[in-house]
Amino acid sequence: MSNQALGTRIISCAICGFFEIVTERCTLNNFSQDTLRAYSYLMFIKANKTTKSGTEYTNYLLVESIHTERGPRHKVIASLGNLKPAPAEYWYQLAKKVERSLAGQLSLLDEPEVEEIVEKVGKRKSTLDENAEQEVDSDRTEQIDIDGIRVEEAREAGPSHVGHQMWLKLGMNEILQDLEFDERERVLTELLVLNRLIAPGSEVATRDWVPRTALPDILGSENCELGWRTLYTHLDKLHELRSAIENSLVERERTLLNLDDSILLYDLTSTYFEGLCTNNDQAQRGYSRDHRPDCKQVVVGLVLNRDRFPTAHEVFDGNTIDTTTVDQMLDVLDARAGGQRKGRTVVVDRGMSSRENLATIRSRGYHYMVASRQSERDEYLAELEDSDGWLSFEKVRHGKYLNTVLNRISIKRVSSTTVKKVKEKKLKTAQQKFERARKAAELAQEQNDAEDKILTKSLKAVELNIELKYAEQDSAHLDNLIICVSQGRIEKDRAIREKQEKKFLADVTALKTRVDAGKVKPNKVHENIGRLKERYSRVARYYDLVLDDTTNQFTFTENAQKKELAEELDGSYIIRTDRNDLSDQEIWQTYMLLTRVESAFRDMKTPLIERPIFHQLERRVQTHIFVCVLAYHLLALIEKLFRDKGISTSWETIRETLRTHQVSTVVVPYLKTPKVLRVRRGTTPEKPHTEIYDVLGITHEPLQALKSWSESASQFAKS
Repeated sequence: MSNQALGTRIISCAICGFFEIVTERCTLNNFSQDTLRAYSYLMFIKANKTTKSGTEYTNYLLVESIHTERGPRHKVIASLGNLKPAPAEYWYQLAKKVERSLAGQLSLLDEPEVEEIVEKVGKRKSTLDENAEQEVDSDRTEQIDIDGIRVEEAREAGPSHVGHQMWLKLGMNEILQDLEFDERERVLTELLVLNRLIAPGSEVATRDWVPRTALPDILGSENCELGWRTLYTHLDKLHELRSAIENSLVERERTLLNLDDSILLYDLTSTYFEGLCTNNDQAQRGYSRDHRPDCKQVVVGLVLNRDRFPTAHEVFDGNTIDTTTVDQMLDVLDARAGGQRKGRTVVVDRGMSSRENLATIRSRGYHYMVASRQSERDEYLAELEDSDGWLSFEKVRHGKYLNTVLNRISIKRVSSTTVKKVKEKKLKTAQQKFERARKAAELAQEQNDAEDKILTKSLKAVELNIELKYAEQDSAHLDNLIICVSQGRIEKDRAIREKQEKKFLADVTALKTRVDAGKVKPNKVHENIGRLKERYSRVARYYDLVLDDTTNQFTFTENAQKKELAEELDGSYIIRTDRNDLSDQEIWQTYMLLTRVESAFRDMKTPLIERPIFHQLERRVQTHIFVCVLAYHLLALIEKLFRDKGISTSWETIRETLRTHQVSTVVVPYLKTPKVLRVRRGTTPEKPHTEIYDVLGITHEPLQALKSWSESASQFAKS
């Protein structure tokens, strides 16, 4: 914008807030006695004369020439009062000094008159700004059609906002970009993971869910347009890159969050299917931890670090036995670590504590910490009954107003002498069993017994020889054993044992009835007995099941001594480790970290709803579980940030609290124009929302306000 009348140019001003003076000196001429003007660039001093009661008064004004739609106008900067008479050149110099001072230039001389004028300008500007704001607000209120204001397209934003910010914190977009995912593919991956985190559903349900959230606003509406097959097709791409994504994510978390991966917590769970799964070889029936033996399933192995973040996961066949998975999971960990960071400690439960697995863990360069099988407690009954050497403490939950004692624990280290004696006894027993089996096999061959009998005895000898080898390896290592007695487990163990005993006796009685009725062939009775002992291993060991081959009579009797021993052992367990640098309590605390894997499985199955699985193809089942693990990474980060602030809560609670924070479009119609203003923005977050956002360290606003204008439909109708 320009003003050629005074030989000057005008753009936005640093002095008055509306225009900026561009220094281009004006011509000094045409000064009259009635209107005294001293021009300095665009600013000048003007005499304003008024007559009152026959007396003429002169008030001098500091004025700026501005350009308006109606032409040049004078804008009063400040009233200077009644100045003393002076020549025009003096007023010109004074105006120039004031202008320079207002522009921020400092004078080397003390000029009180200039300072006084500048102070007046400042006071007038503040008053004008306040009045201008009031006038603008008043003007807008008059123009807006208040009755026509409405809110449209309200969408849930809180959980999506948190999920997206956690996605960014973990650098997931960078990880995917390094794997050559384009923007569309990165968004599809995020949609799958955030759906699993916020409102778990099928891929078809995800397609319907996305438009009901603020994700199109956050991620871009064009990227959130989904076809019926879009997400299924994207699952297939993710399947090929699961390991690469997980490896990069684990490494990024380790460095970004300074995570401790010296402890590896490994456990298994099962996940069942709906449908026949005829196209999935991994879908098999097996031991169901979901109590759904009627459904096919897969077994999921998960490794966490001490800080609850997943380090690795694997999907196994549904009929996989726990003890057979350790070697395969160690392969995954070795590949991920690149052969580095050996010496870490693998913590597993008693289901994977066989001597074969412990030997495998040692041979891979890892330490181990396991709970021994329940039958091993019998060998240390004397230590359990000895009252010396116990350390007792309480497990306490610290509340805001009250501390609650959750459990009372007593622990005791078994002496190395006792451990050595037990191992020597086991080795001797293994040697004796092998020798008997070897001799029986040799005798069967010498007597030319039937081939199947010779084969059975030979296989038994081979099996016991393997057991002997492991016993020899085990005896070469003196583990540290910690006996633990949990007051909270005593009642639990008793209830489990009594429940299993009731079922065991019912099945044994049913077997006896069928044997007595001649409905079971003699050679099948032993098979039935073996199945019962395997199914009810906790209680079958203190019952004697006998089949008299002569009379074909089946009997079962309770061994009172063994049952009494089992009752004494309720609530007790033994922790075994090859670590020599930990105290008794540190060993117990480290082993109890394994409950974090159980908690992770609960999170994956409940808030993330991992199961039931409806996919029928093996690759999509594996990718579905992978997406659940990625969602759990976000969940783990959210809950860690709360724990770091000393706040105990869960993602379920946070998610429900955030559902009331939304984004919406406010439609503002005006009375004197056919256009309406649309403002797309988040609702004002309430205190619970801001508290969550502050803990997580993220912005309170899900998106920046977007303003747009459109024609009013009502105006079109009138025209």
